[in-house]
Amino acid sequence: TLRSVSYVDAKNGWTVGLFGTIYRTTNGGIEWLPQICPANKNLYSVHFINPNIGWTVGDSITILHTVNGGTQWTHQKSPINSRSFYSIFSINQDTTWIVGQHGEIINSTNGGNTWLRQTSGITKNLWSVHFPSSQNGWAVGDSGLVIHTTNAGKNWLKQQSGTTKYLLSVFFTDTLNGYIAGSQGIILRTTNGGGEWTSQPSG
Repeated sequence: TLRSVSYVDAKNGWTVGLFGTIYRTTNGGIEWLPQICPANKNLYSVHFINPNIGWTVGDSITILHTVNGGTQWTHQKSPINSRSFYSIFSINQDTTWIVGQHGEIINSTNGGNTWLRQTSGITKNLWSVHFPSSQNGWAVGDSGLVIHTTNAGKNWLKQQSGTTKYLLSVFFTDTLNGYIAGSQGIILRTTNGGGEWTSQPSG
């Protein structure tokens, strides 16, 4: 089972999944080739910022990093001793956020050499994180949970989603316009930075 995909252009993409599965394509998905993963753990999220630099995260505080397109993946040290990580997003090669089980949020500003815990103030699972700018970010999770930061994660505040369904993915095109998708086909949209979320038809 594959759980996440990341493309950096029309040709170069990666997908990850259960039991350390990693595949890469260099021809827009016509052919996918396996990569060697140093961890036999379920991987839930992958994100690349260019054809060389990327991360993937998963069970048992797994954080893997590559600087050569996945030819080699290396472990990075988590600041916590347990938990699963469900989503990763990188602004650039230095600055990255990871969210996961029981409200965990960690952040690196030096390419993953060190990771620091951020205080989310919640204990529910977080399934997705996205930063459209270096300061503004959102994370979503169980029971309609939406949290937002305007200061790179120093503080996270809840936003009202208007639902109690599980929210599984979040994406912003800029700091005002964003979308959330979740269980039972729910799609939410905001045009004011999450001040208000409105339900969208999903078909």
